[in-house]
Amino acid sequence: MKKRWYFWGFIIMILTLSLLCACDNTGESGSTDNTDTTEETTIATEETTSDSEGTTADTEETTNETEETTVMQYIAPELPLPESNVSPEDVVKAIDPIVTASQFGYKTWQVVLSDTTIAEVKDAFVSAGYTEVAVPTVSGSDNVPVILGAGNLMITMRQERSSVRIECDICDPSTFALLFPNETTGTGEVIMAQIGVERNLERDNPMNGMCYIYKLSDGRAVILDGGHNSNSHNIYSALQKMDIAKDKNGRYRIAAWILSHGHGDHYGALITFSNSEYSQLCDVEHFVYSFPLNETILSSAACHVPSFVAWISQYFPNAKHVVPHAGLKYHFGNLTLDMLYTPDMRSDIDYENDTSLVFIADCGGARVLHMGDAGDKVAKFILSAYKADALKAQILQITHHGLYTGANESHSWTYLKKLYKITQAEYAVLPMGTRSPVDSRNGRHTVIIAWASMGFQTSFLMDTRATSTNLVVYDQDSYDQFVSDVAAGKANHETICGYNGKNIIYNPEANLTTYIMSTETENMATVFSLSQKGVAVVSNELLSEWFGQ
Repeated sequence: MKKRWYFWGFIIMILTLSLLCACDNTGESGSTDNTDTTEETTIATEETTSDSEGTTADTEETTNETEETTVMQYIAPELPLPESNVSPEDVVKAIDPIVTASQFGYKTWQVVLSDTTIAEVKDAFVSAGYTEVAVPTVSGSDNVPVILGAGNLMITMRQERSSVRIECDICDPSTFALLFPNETTGTGEVIMAQIGVERNLERDNPMNGMCYIYKLSDGRAVILDGGHNSNSHNIYSALQKMDIAKDKNGRYRIAAWILSHGHGDHYGALITFSNSEYSQLCDVEHFVYSFPLNETILSSAACHVPSFVAWISQYFPNAKHVVPHAGLKYHFGNLTLDMLYTPDMRSDIDYENDTSLVFIADCGGARVLHMGDAGDKVAKFILSAYKADALKAQILQITHHGLYTGANESHSWTYLKKLYKITQAEYAVLPMGTRSPVDSRNGRHTVIIAWASMGFQTSFLMDTRATSTNLVVYDQDSYDQFVSDVAAGKANHETICGYNGKNIIYNPEANLTTYIMSTETENMATVFSLSQKGVAVVSNELLSEWFGQ
């Protein structure tokens, strides 16, 4: 009995020990397995994270590659482009034997082909030996132009509903390169100066004339217009003041001289500048203009295009002539011109000022909208052609010196008002001249006070919290007294509805500060800095003081 007890006791002890060992082993094993699983999970998570980071990096690399690819697409081809044995006229005739091209401007012809598509027309030109050139275009437009070329021929085409509008320019082959970004595009700083324009005393209209000069990061200048023929000396003095770079022969380097349109108060200074010692002291690399030859829209006030071209070619024989087209970007150093409107886009122009070029000058996102003298119909066209983001600008040039905005002295500015608002501009520049000895037709009182009180375009600049009645009470005598008091330093109030009596108007509702190119009696110089940091006013002083005279 005792032996049996020992036997069963021994068996029970062995089983107990076995169970205890099994539990210990199970616990250790479970703990080890869980730890391993956790570690594996952690590693897997880390690997997933690494994969994720890798994917992000890949995405960034892909994005960078895409960006690089985009940039690569916009590298200028080897120039000149191969020539074609087929003339552009013959290509057009093959598509439509009946249609006839017409001369639009200097060495430029135009034709509209009906019932066709841009793809069909492009294929016809490519088949004839023309090279399609992929170029950057102004963003925010669904109707971007297509560019082709052959030798010294540039073909620009765009779809217009069921028709295709074609332009053919005879140009220097090297001007194709202006359509492509360069190593400085959008970098550095650009200085822009609004220069007061000397009056043309033969006219009683004190409001006209326009001159803007840009200094690029490489020191070269870009000039827009220049003013009356009496203003050439101010242009040269500004080149000196802005310390524009010189070439090896000691001549000031002008990368581009842009003419907004063919009116004497815009291009006149170039004529006298050319026919003077200044032409020997400056080198103009490019002239940019689009002067139509359509006699139905040009009066005796407009320039005679062949004579104009012959004149500037005589004094600047090495300058290249560029006919700009809307939707394209033109690159001069670190300044880019987004061309929004050119007169070749419309067949219904009935107002000379609507031949003005409209473009945005851009340096690293700091943007200036130049309107020239373009009217309300042009604004309507631009609003229909581009999305709002393409029209934003920190500086807005008020069109036509604050004067009329349409044919027959029309003040309609329905679409200009919309365009002005869309820009969200912080500053406006107003190329408005000094008053004559007697403030005559279209004088400063008329434009700043009377027309603003009537709701015309200068009302956009004024302190709109003031009622029209408050403006109207400033008749000519009251206005003259205020201006005189300001000049004498004894004005009993600061402004007339935002106008300080000199050259600044402030509209607090729009947070818009306007700089006029002159005071009542003297020209001004207002200088801005444009860069990736934004826009800043550098100085605003009398032109004579700016020149150090």
